[in-house]
Formats: sequence, C-alpha cells, structure tokens
Amino acid sequence: MTYSTEMLQEIPEFQTPAEICTRLRISRAKLFRMLKAGQLDSVKIGGTRLIAASQYIAFVERLLQR
Repeated sequence: MTYSTEMLQEIPEFQTPAEICTRLRISRAKLFRMLKAGQLDSVKIGGTRLIAASQYIAFVERLLQR
C-alpha cells in the first residue's frame, strides 16, 4: 500500500516530534529511540527538531509492508 498524492498533500512538509507522536500514537521517548536507531531521520534547525513528511510516509509504508 502506498500513500496517494492527495494523502501526501494533507501532511505538512515538516512536522515536530510532538506531531509525529500524535500521528503514530507513541511516546516521545519511543520516537527518540526510533530516531537514534535510524528508523526515522530528522533535521534540527536552531533548537527545533523537524521530521520531513517524506520520512514519516516512508516509515509508515515500511510498517505496512511487514
């Protein structure tokens, strides 16, 4: 299963860790373990960590393929 173009447009280009946690229904600690393990990639701009929509979508697609 892949995300359609319409679904991709509904997701902001960059999301905060809190937004990703809400979408995935996981804790902040779990998200940061996933980032450290390389399951998701993020960027840090100033003091703000952001996760690209493409990273989030690729992660979800990998989960759906299992």
